[in-house]
Amino acid sequence: MRMQYIAAGLAGMLFVSSIGTSGFCLWYVWSSRQNLQVQVDVMRINAGAAAVRSVLLESAEYSKHSPAMASLLQSWNVPPRNPSNQPAGAAPGVHPSSR
Repeated sequence: MRMQYIAAGLAGMLFVSSIGTSGFCLWYVWSSRQNLQVQVDVMRINAGAAAVRSVLLESAEYSKHSPAMASLLQSWNVPPRNPSNQPAGAAPGVHPSSR
């Protein structure tokens, strides 16, 4: 009689364990799919950011030839690029080391 209780207890524990394992398996599969979707979203955002960065750099290069573009870039809080490697406060024909 006692062996039947032990066998029933072990069978119950096996059933509960298999239900728990199935739950963890489903949770893992769902999390993996969600992770893949997040990776796709991040790649899409990075591609958009790269496109915007490319347009901003091209606009900054164009603003060297067209002064009207500099005011447009300033309205978007993009500082204009200096045409040379001189500091912002330096005079256009004076090298910083000759001061």
